[in-house]
Amino acid sequence: MSSLASLIGQIIALSGAVGNVTRLISRSMLTNVQSAPSWQHSILLTTETLRDLQFQEQNILALKPVPMKTDFTFQTVVYSDASGVGAGEYIVEINEAISHGAWNDNQKLKSSTWRELIVLNSVIPLLAGSGKSELYMK
Repeated sequence: MSSLASLIGQIIALSGAVGNVTRLISRSMLTNVQSAPSWQHSILLTTETLRDLQFQEQNILALKPVPMKTDFTFQTVVYSDASGVGAGEYIVEINEAISHGAWNDNQKLKSSTWRELIVLNSVIPLLAGSGKSELYMK
């Protein structure tokens, strides 16, 4: 199952070069991966997943590249990290724009992906110019 998840990640990574068709065609594969009880389990590939894999194999080289954006009028660099204990972020372009916090016992049990998304969500007030942000502690 983890091999299919890895392949999906590689396919989605191509979307910047060839467009959103890669995301559309990988939807059934994502559904197939989500049906597994854990990363260690084997899964049976659905007919839709097999069809999508076949499409990718036969057509990926034929996809036309999308133009890359080269005119960046605004760029922000955000460094963030979320561990099992707490989280924080720092925005390079905004003076003293730092956010940090500690997870409660329930949040410590959440996935690392959930914790990273919560940290990124807390960047929004910083980008809006307040200079202060608090991690979502619900």
